[in-house]
Amino acid sequence: MDGLLELQLYKNPCYYPKYSETITPIGAPFTVTPRNLGLESGYIDVGIDFNTLTQANYLGITNQNFTFYAYIDRLEHVAGEHHFRIIYHVDPLRTYKDKITLGCQYVARNSTPTLLYDELLGGDSPYPEITITQTDFGHPNSRVLVVQAHPQDAVGEDYATSNTPVHPTLYDFYLKKYDVRNPLGTSPINQFFALCREFDPYLIVTAYSIPWIDTTELTSSVLPINNEGYYAEGWGKLPSSGRQSDRFGYTKLISTPEGLTKVDSSFTIVIPTAGVLQVPIELLQFDYVYLRRDIDVFTGLVNYQLVDENDRAYGYSIRGGSVNTIPIIGNPEETYISQNQNALSTALIGDVATIAGGAALTATGAGSLAGGGMMLMGAKNLISRQAQIKDAGTSYSNPPAFLGSALAHRYTDYFYIVTKKSRVENEQIVHTEKGYPQERIMLTNFPSKGGYLETRNCNIETDGSVPVWAVTKINQIFDSGLKVI
Repeated sequence: MDGLLELQLYKNPCYYPKYSETITPIGAPFTVTPRNLGLESGYIDVGIDFNTLTQANYLGITNQNFTFYAYIDRLEHVAGEHHFRIIYHVDPLRTYKDKITLGCQYVARNSTPTLLYDELLGGDSPYPEITITQTDFGHPNSRVLVVQAHPQDAVGEDYATSNTPVHPTLYDFYLKKYDVRNPLGTSPINQFFALCREFDPYLIVTAYSIPWIDTTELTSSVLPINNEGYYAEGWGKLPSSGRQSDRFGYTKLISTPEGLTKVDSSFTIVIPTAGVLQVPIELLQFDYVYLRRDIDVFTGLVNYQLVDENDRAYGYSIRGGSVNTIPIIGNPEETYISQNQNALSTALIGDVATIAGGAALTATGAGSLAGGGMMLMGAKNLISRQAQIKDAGTSYSNPPAFLGSALAHRYTDYFYIVTKKSRVENEQIVHTEKGYPQERIMLTNFPSKGGYLETRNCNIETDGSVPVWAVTKINQIFDSGLKVI
């Protein structure tokens, strides 16, 4: 470089790994004569008063419309009151920022929030923070008794359209809501069982309960016990035609706690009558998740599934809520249970503990399992132990469920939302100063104000005018992580 140069002193608010788009000029620009002037480092002699010079930590030197920027390393007094030497090293990023393109890079950390766990988070507490929220489907302590019965004097009945979902049935379905705390306090149910005990109930095929469904729109009907004129009043009957499948489904909206994706966490739905449903991390980005409950009216089996706001199913569900056999009230040799005999084993009605083929069942805490070969520790115990929550969500090949409804009275219609997250003290610092983990190849731009970018093996593109040493240092800057303030 020949001739005079223009020098401007600045105050730069930060050093790497922070970068500020704003630098403050100190005084007016002035001309200097080049000395040992280098494009990577060097020194320059200036004639300026000491007070002005010591306010600056940064400079810009312009020659023929090109400006390079540099950090001031130290000052040396040369002679007199206004003759000083500035030793500097060039800031390659600000100098060549307009001549480089980041392009496609492997990004380790970025200002864009992600669902990835952040390994830089930490805290002093060895115990996670666990929150348990009890909720229900809107009808706690309510279930519905289902009675399948032969049609009374069936001649002339029209069964061209099935009155049950999926497959047709020879039988009529009668439903009655009741309170699990006092089932016989419901008069129609009390009357039904009293008649069955006193008279031959040969029209009755089976009776069992299912979780609550809306029975208010069912046609009020009498439930025939036999053809001798004995019947129970006050029951709702499924109509012989019309769509019925929607009647047995119900969707519950569940609010997603904030901040779970920023720490090591889990969001679990504990359904005592079905098992443990782990909400996957990819769904925690939404404000809500939807839990759909679908009931098989033939067996009482219940499927719980995570769905979106349009009722489209995600691939996460558990099933439970009933026995693996259906009790028969009538003659088992003459009765087909909803034409599903091949799929269901049958047992004479009796004590609930013997319905499952005489298997020995042991209840611990809240109840026992149906055909699973495992015992459920009970919702209260389960949700209070973080290790068991994790095991239940990942290890059970056959989700725990209660046997029938007799053991589920305490948890009828209830389920529990269990959130677990690490206790951290540096969350705000990490996400403000270090951004969010990315771990993927992506098209990258220079971070905007408040952004953070960290790459791996950065390889910037240039227009060919950037020296090799500057390219190397700029790559190193992005690999070390750059916070723009």
